[in-house]
Amino acid sequence: MNRVDDLVLVGNFLPCDLKKKLLEKQHEKDDSLQYNWTTAVVHFGVLSVGGKIVSSDASPPTYVHGKHALALANLLQPEIQVKILNGPNAKMEIEKAAARKLLWGSFMWLLCHENDDNDNVSTVHENKSNKLRALVQEVLPAIDALLHNDDNDEQPNKRINGTNNESTPSSSVEEALSYLKAYSLSMPLAIPNKQLAMDEVESRNGVFLSVSDQVPQPLHIELITKVAGLNVVNRCLPHSGEQHHHNEEEEEEDAPLPPPVSADKVKAVDSKQTTGMMSCDEIGLIFHCRENIRAREYHNSLKDNNNDKSIVIIGAGIIGTSVALNIARRQQQRQQEEGGEGDTIKQITVLDRLPINNG
Repeated sequence: MNRVDDLVLVGNFLPCDLKKKLLEKQHEKDDSLQYNWTTAVVHFGVLSVGGKIVSSDASPPTYVHGKHALALANLLQPEIQVKILNGPNAKMEIEKAAARKLLWGSFMWLLCHENDDNDNVSTVHENKSNKLRALVQEVLPAIDALLHNDDNDEQPNKRINGTNNESTPSSSVEEALSYLKAYSLSMPLAIPNKQLAMDEVESRNGVFLSVSDQVPQPLHIELITKVAGLNVVNRCLPHSGEQHHHNEEEEEEDAPLPPPVSADKVKAVDSKQTTGMMSCDEIGLIFHCRENIRAREYHNSLKDNNNDKSIVIIGAGIIGTSVALNIARRQQQRQQEEGGEGDTIKQITVLDRLPINNG
């Protein structure tokens, strides 16, 4: 456990929800386990593989908190606005920032793909603002339940401001809607990936629906059912809750993930599988490793259409330049022996941030 504080977690998640799941996995309730990792709630987009960062000055800043917050901020700046959260309320502030970001990641893919129109996020704010408002009003109480269940188990429905789940203050709704719009308009042409959202639905929409027994979310469930189907809805609901069913032919169940493997050994998955897992039992984290199908298809197309190969060597020191030289010599020797037939290495590139042979 002594290296958990060195973890840097970047993504769409609630730190308090992640801690709860880790404690449940370890079958213990120990508040002394603080899991003081570094958390980053990022607010920028990369809309294509290898694409540039998309953001704007009006975007919410990327929030960072924890042991390595300063190092992470220095890594991201100046291209990305960063706000380091410190002080006695920093943990609650990063939780709230993460919750708002999770709202965006849970709602926008549903509304963009609701009618198979593949609307971009700015169109959603223009044409579906009323439905977005209704979703925010419905789900905001779930955030309070998630943030405060552990601290206030006797009154899980109590809100920060003392009201209950049946009444969501309009100011909180307005703040959430203002945040969602600001983030969307920082990359107005973005269209969230539907398949990726469905793959990650338990850690997005499922986080809010995990307290649906306390905070009913009929509109949220209706939208997931419409866009992704009942199987996806049932993946989100609490295990103790009643699952939704229909009389039509059941949809094909999702293929199970391969079993987890130990963190010190990453086993190669079967060539037909596109998902693998690795876990670290010591802290209870499980990592899902997904193959980039588009990258594989592109790579295969290169192999099918062109026998020429290229090599990139990272590091232009003694070893890197020596490897490059020996590959070139062997290639020349092979071409002489085979008479120019067979695969050829078209280009050898050596990369380094320093001049060649500078150490």
